[in-house]
Amino acid sequence: MSIPAHAKMTAIKAGAFYEDSLTEQEKVQAFQYALKEKSNALCKALPQHIDAHVFLRNLANAVEAVPQLLRCEPKTLWEAARSAAGVGLLIDSTIGHGYILPYKGKAQFIPGYKGLIELARRSGEIKTLYAYEVCENDQFSYQLGTEPKIDHIPASGTRGDCTHFYAVAVYKNGGFDFEVMSRADIDDIKKRSPSASSSHSPWKSDYAMMARKTVIRRLAKRLPLSAERFHRAVAIEEHFEAGQAASLSDDNKLLLSEIDHEEPEALSQASQSKTSRLDALTQSPSRLEKEIETIKAAAGNEKMLLNIRQRLGNWLAAEASDEERGAIEAAFEKASGAAL
Repeated sequence: MSIPAHAKMTAIKAGAFYEDSLTEQEKVQAFQYALKEKSNALCKALPQHIDAHVFLRNLANAVEAVPQLLRCEPKTLWEAARSAAGVGLLIDSTIGHGYILPYKGKAQFIPGYKGLIELARRSGEIKTLYAYEVCENDQFSYQLGTEPKIDHIPASGTRGDCTHFYAVAVYKNGGFDFEVMSRADIDDIKKRSPSASSSHSPWKSDYAMMARKTVIRRLAKRLPLSAERFHRAVAIEEHFEAGQAASLSDDNKLLLSEIDHEEPEALSQASQSKTSRLDALTQSPSRLEKEIETIKAAAGNEKMLLNIRQRLGNWLAAEASDEERGAIEAAFEKASGAAL
């Protein structure tokens, strides 16, 4: 599905980063054009203390670092960016405040462990919030009841494997609260997490940070409700962990939609190998016929053709490799009888 150079440039300047005929670098360039158009709306959602230029630069860098995001549904990528702005966190894997991850062809904002701590501190009611792991050679004890307390002395030598994680919130009025979770509790939550299966998931790259964030989320249920941005961030992730895509609207209302955890039938039946999966895709006449009819109807209409390519890209993005996508594009072009 090749298109002339001038048409590519038109797509890039139109911000059509979802255009399948663009190279990865061209998609990044197109996203930068699109970001300029969306920048005012995103910046309006930011709290005053966050520099808008830094937020936009970090967002562009994050998308360039994870090019799979450019294959996600464009609407979900902007919703994820709007959510990050709405809670007031930078997208930056280095500082760990927030992430945007590709999942099932959609983009999802996920607050980071350090991001939740930062939001809690900004609330004005929490003096400090922290979380630590406990290892098998540490000295560790805690009690609940009328005189709750927690004691932890890390081992000076080899600490051994992690056994627990805990979070402590100290309030400005002198009070405190804490939550303790076992390693088994954390792993049970990880197993239920949709994001854990992503190749870009922080669960894979930084288990300890994710475990700390999990225990902070458990503690968050008892933190002051006035910490609005903090609770928005927690709600977004908790809904996502429960199988719902979550984002913030322009007025910071929570928007939810179900995540499709099932593979398309043609894909699930052909999951044994790349070859069989490719055969299943190329032999899906109902989808191909539908696209062919749409392309014929859109002949000569460049804008409609761009939208068609976007839809086809979303169909293939979740499962197909570059080689598979190329084969599908060739089969699609041959079946349609039209050069796109």
